[in-house]
Amino acid sequence: MKFPCFLRPFSNRWFGFLFPLTLFGGQAADVDFQEALKKQGIDIGGSFNYNLDANFLGGIKRGVTNQWVLDLYMLFHSERIFNFPGGELFINLEAHEGKNPSFVLTGDLMIYDGLSAPNFIQLSEYWVKQSFGGFSCKVGRISASTDLGATHAAEYLMNNSFESIPTNPGFPSYPSPAPGILLKYVSTANWSLKLGVFDGYEAILSYHQIYSFGLWEQMFKNLLVQLEGDCNFLDGRGRVALGGTYNQAPNVLYQNSAIPIGFSGYLIGEYGFFDSFHSFLQLSMAETIAVLFPYYIGAGVKVDLPIIQDVESFLCLGVASGFYSKDLPGEPIFNLAETAIELTYRVMYKKIGIQPDLQYIINPMAQGVPNALGFILSIDITM
Repeated sequence: MKFPCFLRPFSNRWFGFLFPLTLFGGQAADVDFQEALKKQGIDIGGSFNYNLDANFLGGIKRGVTNQWVLDLYMLFHSERIFNFPGGELFINLEAHEGKNPSFVLTGDLMIYDGLSAPNFIQLSEYWVKQSFGGFSCKVGRISASTDLGATHAAEYLMNNSFESIPTNPGFPSYPSPAPGILLKYVSTANWSLKLGVFDGYEAILSYHQIYSFGLWEQMFKNLLVQLEGDCNFLDGRGRVALGGTYNQAPNVLYQNSAIPIGFSGYLIGEYGFFDSFHSFLQLSMAETIAVLFPYYIGAGVKVDLPIIQDVESFLCLGVASGFYSKDLPGEPIFNLAETAIELTYRVMYKKIGIQPDLQYIINPMAQGVPNALGFILSIDITM
């Protein structure tokens, strides 16, 4: 088993010394330091996430691998620093190391561990934001997953499809935020309207390569435009989001196709009941000529389990199905869909989270690979 660099002899990766900072972020001295900076208008923080990935049966092969991500950020507030309200500057440094278990173990194409990525050190996000009342404008290298296409009840499900719906390749989120602009209007009447314009090519390439500072030079050639309306109802218990996208970037992952990805649309519904239950439904579709999964359905429920004081815990069950396109160039696809059935339990005490996750994956890799039983043990430490 390959261990992260902080467990190996010292390497020339300069960030190796940073991990202990995340371990001791909860100590009183560090908290006082963070609070002192916060009063001056500077928020700092970070996290370290380690995932042990395994495949127990089927897939490409049975085995174990692991990966980790270190995340550090600084957020500057113009109101506290310059007495100018509404301005923010955000800088986020990330580093990842480890193998993608979907590529070496399970063979699934929806990526059963969302932490998976090529190894990288990158300035993942850097943007400026200005707010005027309910309107805000964000410009820079942006991860849009918390603003566009977000499903709050599916936040801790680990299959990547729940966060980055597979009908929308090129969507800027981990591990590859993208250059762009995000406009947002939030009404006091529980609805919001959001428009994002991004480079739609970088996230497609992120399956195999990460650009440390973003892919700016071809942004206007490969534009991704995404519009979403979002509405809360029943005193916040219910939520509906409806969105549409157009991506003029080519989907080069499949037979070097030069065909633009084109249009896609999605509908997200969430509803909470009995105080502790939070259900969700995701529906989306795209053009069959350029997208591997032009139809997608995701559904699930999150159950809060308040066991002991100061310990946050919950159980999640999710099912995601991506339906294969029959119109892509290359070898014919015989399976109807790839489906992941996921059960996960998370417990968090103060700044340490532990999350075992089990997924049964049906029809991975389109054809020829048996169903897989994947497992993830995720440990995260927040500073």
